Amino acid sequence: MRKGTFKYPDNRFGGHLPKRIPEPSEPRLSDNPVKYGFNDFMTQCRHSSLVRRTASPQNRIRDDPPMCVITEADNATAKSAWKQKNKSSTIKINRTMSKEIFVAFATQKGGIGKSTVTALAASYLHNVKGYNVAVVDCDDPQHSIHGLREHEMGLIDSSTYFKALACDHFRRIKKNAYTIVKSNAVNALDDAESMIATEDVKPDVVFFDMPGTLRSNGVIKTLSQMDYIFTPLSADRFVVESTLKFVTMFRDRLMTTGQAKTKGLHLFWTMVDGRERNDLYGIYEEVIAEMGFPVLSTRLPDSKKFRRDLSEERKSVFRSTIFPMDTALLKGSGIREFSEEISDIIRPQ
Repeated sequence: MRKGTFKYPDNRFGGHLPKRIPEPSEPRLSDNPVKYGFNDFMTQCRHSSLVRRTASPQNRIRDDPPMCVITEADNATAKSAWKQKNKSSTIKINRTMSKEIFVAFATQKGGIGKSTVTALAASYLHNVKGYNVAVVDCDDPQHSIHGLREHEMGLIDSSTYFKALACDHFRRIKKNAYTIVKSNAVNALDDAESMIATEDVKPDVVFFDMPGTLRSNGVIKTLSQMDYIFTPLSADRFVVESTLKFVTMFRDRLMTTGQAKTKGLHLFWTMVDGRERNDLYGIYEEVIAEMGFPVLSTRLPDSKKFRRDLSEERKSVFRSTIFPMDTALLKGSGIREFSEEISDIIRPQ
C-alpha cells in the first residue's frame, strides 16, 4: 500500500495462484461449500503455520433473563419482551463457553450505521490489533455484513488482482479473515457457541450485529448475555430520546438487577456533521452524564468513505470484511481512535 492506494503484490507464491476459490478439500458438516472453499483458499495462501491463541475455558451460563424485570418499561418494548419470554428458546441452561468476549452494537433506531461500525471495528481489531475476531450477523433479514463478505468473495474469485492481493494479505497477517456467522436474534447465542466449538482458532472477541429494534424476537435475551454493549446515537432529538429510553430500560431493569451479564454499556456519537454546533454535543453529554452513562470520546463523522466497499472500479477500500482499511482513508475517519477506545474497554486476553 503506497500513497493511499494498493500496490499489486509481488508473486511470492511459487508462480501459482489458485484459478478460482477451490471446492472444499475435505468433507464438512455444512451446506455452504463456497464459504469453506474460501477458507481453503485462505489456508493455501498463508503457506505457514498459524500461532494459535486458545483462550482458557471457563463456565459461562447463557440462560434467559426473567422477562418480568422489564414489565414497567414503555408499552411497546414491554409487549415485545413478553412475547419473547413466551416463545420457546433454543438456549439451554448451564451452557459452557470459553473466555471470549461478547460485544454488541445495539440500538432501537435503524439507519444509524450500526452494521458499518461493527464491520469496521471488527476489521481493525482483527487486522491491525492482531486479535482473533468473529462476527455474528443477526440483523435479519438484511444481513448486511454477511452480504458484504459474499460480495467480496465473488470479486476475489473472479479477479486475479484481488486474488493476489488477498493471498498477500493472509500471508502477512498469518491468519484467515475473521469468521462471519449468518444468524438471527433468536438463534444468535446457539450459533455463536457452535461456531466457537468448531473453530480451530478460538476468537478473542465475538461481535454481534443486532437488529435495529427491540421488538424483534430474541433481542432482549441475546443482549442480556453480552459482556459489553455499545450504542450509537446522533444529534437528533428523536434519536437521543429513543436511545436514552433503551439504555435506561436495559440498565435499570436488567443490569442493576443482575439479570444481564453485561459489564459495560457505552454510548458513542456517529454520523457527526462537521457543520453542527459543537456545544450541541456538550449539552447532550451533560444530560447523559447526569443519567450515569459513559460516552466514548471519539465521534465518528458522517463521511462517504464509510460506504467505500471493495470494487473493480477502484483499488482503495475502507469498508471490508477481508482487507484492512486503506491508510489514507483511515485518516480523519475516527475508526482508529474509536477501535482503540473499544479495545481499552473490553481488554481482550
